[in-house]
Amino acid sequence: MLKIIPAQTKQEIAAVDVLFREYSAWCKEKFVSTGMLKPDAPELQSFNKEILPGEYRHPNGFLLLAYLDNAPVGCMFMHKLDEQVCELKRFYINPMARGKNLAVEMLNEFCRHARQYGSRRLRISSHHFMDKAIGIYRRYGFYEISNYVKDPLQAGNVQMELDLETHQSKIQQPHK
Repeated sequence: MLKIIPAQTKQEIAAVDVLFREYSAWCKEKFVSTGMLKPDAPELQSFNKEILPGEYRHPNGFLLLAYLDNAPVGCMFMHKLDEQVCELKRFYINPMARGKNLAVEMLNEFCRHARQYGSRRLRISSHHFMDKAIGIYRRYGFYEISNYVKDPLQAGNVQMELDLETHQSKIQQPHK
């Protein structure tokens, strides 16, 4: 059974941190294997070194933690870009939990929370090697926008937005 909660306790934040470190290690490996960066690049040393909850702390953000059968399997971070626009960061599902239609349920919960924070639009910047995730975002209703991120590691990313006021998930959930 899937359960998605805001991570608030030390234990929940620690579980998010473990997933975040898995995500970061995977990204670093992809940066090197795709030729974006050399293994000794200084950017790799400082990549995703933030301490949680950091900028994702209420009232400007949140951390969501997904449990599948009581095991932490996914995370999502939100921070506000301004009063009406928020950004989805660090959306990660452990490889052992993929293929179970968790992404859509996690996106639905994320959007619900983002609306509660007053956000009207949701943005995401995905590395080009995250093709499966980009496909999910497109099917979900995200559309491509011009570059809004000024980070060299995000050069060439697919940057997308979702209108939270009018959005209804376009992906049908499997019947349970």
